[in-house]
Amino acid sequence: MYERWLQVVANFKFNHLEEISNEEVGASIKRAREFRCMSRAQVAGILGIGVDTLKCYEEGRRKLPFETYYKLVQFLPLKIEFK
Repeated sequence: MYERWLQVVANFKFNHLEEISNEEVGASIKRAREFRCMSRAQVAGILGIGVDTLKCYEEGRRKLPFETYYKLVQFLPLKIEFK
């Protein structure tokens, strides 16, 4: 799974390794959560993190650690969209 994460990061934006903004990641998390009709509390509980931490990820105020990303993609249709 980590290799897939690296591939995603490396292949987007014209095959150049570029920074994916926290806002882009957060918006993707929020869209996926809402698509599954899940509350922040439900998702945070599954991930084993606080609701406020998830809110910070969704708002782009915190960087999403790989371990949390890995847990998210197990149950949410997470697709990071670039602007």
